[in-house]
Amino acid sequence: VTIAYTSSTAAWTSLPFMGTYSASKAALSSYAESLHKELRPLGIRCVSIECGGFSTNLGQPRPEADSAFGTEGTSLPEVYGPLLAKVGGMFMSDRLKFIPGDLGRVGTAIVDIVLKEEGVVGVLLGSDAYESVVQKCEEMVQVAAEWKAVSFGTDRKEDFDGKTDSKRYLKLTSIVEGE
Repeated sequence: VTIAYTSSTAAWTSLPFMGTYSASKAALSSYAESLHKELRPLGIRCVSIECGGFSTNLGQPRPEADSAFGTEGTSLPEVYGPLLAKVGGMFMSDRLKFIPGDLGRVGTAIVDIVLKEEGVVGVLLGSDAYESVVQKCEEMVQVAAEWKAVSFGTDRKEDFDGKTDSKRYLKLTSIVEGE
């Protein structure tokens, strides 16, 4: 049995003005990961399908929407104008340059993922999904290394010998089967 959730690489890579969407997808992906670990002993698998850009109606202008959406002249404070124009313009001008996914192919991939008896907890679909998540992971490793001293500097000093039981903890957090 597989429970599949449709998430997004927005869980990994938040764009300006997309914070609530990204937060909801991050929450969904985290929930699927936790549930996967909880239900796996029962033979139930959960998978988060983390899609990149696919041409759907999501984000498309609707008649009832503000006609100025995605333009510099919205009701947002003036300081946001250039950033909104940059982000909106990128997707509104020639959005297919930024949305490489094929809906027919992603549908087939999702069915294949769900029907597999074994599999991972999260699957990236789309070349943009792969590239953006790899970039995010590489950047996070770089930032973590740069701030390692600060991170470790927050550990308590009394009654702590600097050694944690991190192997047990890390095993629980791993998303790789058998780790």
